[in-house]
Amino acid sequence: MTMQLSSFTEDQRKVFTAFRSYPWDEDPSFNTGVHRIMENMDEDTIDMAQMQEKILQAKHYYYSKLKEPFELKEYIEYEAALNESTKDQVLLFERLEEYDFDNDPKYVAGLPNVIKGWVDENEKGWGKAQLDAEFTKIKAFYYATCIEKVDVPAYLSWKKQNEKSTQSVCPFANLWQNKGKAEPAQRPSSLDFVTTEKSHGTHIIILSGPNSGNLLTLARLKEVGNAIRDAHEDDSVTSIVINPIAVENPAPEGSEPVNGQIVSWDKKTLTKGLAFEETAGLVEDAPDVLRVSQQKLADAYYDEVQASFNHKKPIVHLLNGIIPSHTSYLSVWFGFMRVVTEHAVLDLQLCPAHAPIPPLLLLSFTRGLAEKKLPAGIDLYLALAPSELTKLRGPELLRLGLADAFVPELKLNDAFKDIKCMALCPPPSTEKAIGFAAMVYHTYPGPDRLSVWEDEIESVFGAAESFEDLLDRLKKTDNKWSKTILAYWDTLPPTLIKVVFKAVQKSRDIKEASEVLKMENNLNAKWRQTEDYRQWIADNGGNWAGRLEETDEESVQFYFDDLDVDEATPVIYDAPAEKPTDPMVCPVTGQKGAMACPVTGQTSIPQEDAAVCPVTGQSSIPQEGAAVCPVTGQKSASSGCPVSGH
Repeated sequence: MTMQLSSFTEDQRKVFTAFRSYPWDEDPSFNTGVHRIMENMDEDTIDMAQMQEKILQAKHYYYSKLKEPFELKEYIEYEAALNESTKDQVLLFERLEEYDFDNDPKYVAGLPNVIKGWVDENEKGWGKAQLDAEFTKIKAFYYATCIEKVDVPAYLSWKKQNEKSTQSVCPFANLWQNKGKAEPAQRPSSLDFVTTEKSHGTHIIILSGPNSGNLLTLARLKEVGNAIRDAHEDDSVTSIVINPIAVENPAPEGSEPVNGQIVSWDKKTLTKGLAFEETAGLVEDAPDVLRVSQQKLADAYYDEVQASFNHKKPIVHLLNGIIPSHTSYLSVWFGFMRVVTEHAVLDLQLCPAHAPIPPLLLLSFTRGLAEKKLPAGIDLYLALAPSELTKLRGPELLRLGLADAFVPELKLNDAFKDIKCMALCPPPSTEKAIGFAAMVYHTYPGPDRLSVWEDEIESVFGAAESFEDLLDRLKKTDNKWSKTILAYWDTLPPTLIKVVFKAVQKSRDIKEASEVLKMENNLNAKWRQTEDYRQWIADNGGNWAGRLEETDEESVQFYFDDLDVDEATPVIYDAPAEKPTDPMVCPVTGQKGAMACPVTGQTSIPQEDAAVCPVTGQSSIPQEGAAVCPVTGQKSASSGCPVSGH
């Protein structure tokens, strides 16, 4: 039976500990003696265990003669007891690691004041390693005090040693581009577009409608608004996290490598945007009804935008896909904490659409709130240049002040968890605590593309006093940059370009944000009343009214005149019902098959088309090469489910 460590006296443990930690490799006299012992041993007859025994005896003899004598037998018993104790201690440490702190009310209740202390004492914040270390200490001390006794210093040392052993030795391993691919986002099991989760101090709002591309309809806008308002009215909620689950974009035609060149595309979309196109499909033969229906949708959007400006609690947006220009206020408004990934893209390119006017208020605020100085005329440039020059990704969004932190997709879920945890911090330090957590994961995303053309932007767009002056400056610049812009303008309605030019200039002088939004909404409504819009919606784009070189003040002024409201009953588009995404579970194996047999992987057929086995997904409809049950050998065409018999 192995002795316990407590069986040894304090003096014995002190001697044995000193013996174990003696620097044997650095003692030349001892190593000379060991070398002689090794030379006298027969390599053919001695095994490793015997060799270790001889070396231990040599160490004991040497240490007892020169340092302090002790009994070798007692030391061997001490080693066995120490090894046994270490095993028990590791099991204890593992229990601590597996403990569910998040669902321990007492632990959670104590966190807010702890986090507030961290935030108040650390103006510059911490790195990821330090934040993790602080949480580890808090958990260890809590566990040792309230759950079971733990040697906290020993646990922290053990954890640190384990983490060291898992670190990569590759010097490039910490680059975010080399971290691998993130797992697909976990969609909520609810079929509702908006799913809410109250996580202690944080109110989490998940937006997910994959069947419709996260389309924003009247009903869904109201859902989102109500969820945010409910969170603001709940005194126990400190903050709001909005997490739209991005929809995967299929590879476009021609995306295969050509001549060794890889063709890339934006793989994720946050939302298709407002349901303008879907509404048009319902009433395409009734122009007045179409205008009223689309205006009702647009008005609902701007109402929610206005409401979001007055939020009382911090709102965090996790942005992991394309952000449509015409719904960008809901994602990248300056009052939010915006966390973007490498998939976040804001394309402001002007083009014929149901709502083509760029977000004027964002452009106007960008001039004053950007991280560092921007070239004069940047708002005009972003509103009028093609996307190949101005598509905004992480680096550009950060520079323009349209994002607060860049977090690689692979780390987004970790950032999400820490933001939720730090949001427990009570007001007024909540927002600071959230930023603290987000910046722990913030990574340098690379250089921004806007800096490439800064001089040209300032000398052309920044110096232009009129549209005619801008056109003339572009022609005189006569380089690839200016030619790209002019070539793109040739594809657009000339009047629309001039309207956007004038709108950007006017928005600079309007002090009330609500007035800029009203102008933007009205300009889009006016566009939908024009012949150019009718040409575009009839797919006859290109035969636009007017010319760039002409001065057509009357056509431009039409957009800025009072809006005439159509008298018609709007038609409301509703998004299709979402289909369940939960995988089927085999009643025999418990394996999830995602509507497929967990053994063969064969996909099931929709219930309306055929009776389907809940285990294998095999159909009762005869098919050539019908799937065969891997258990019974029965064919799906001739028999029922091998489990239920149906």
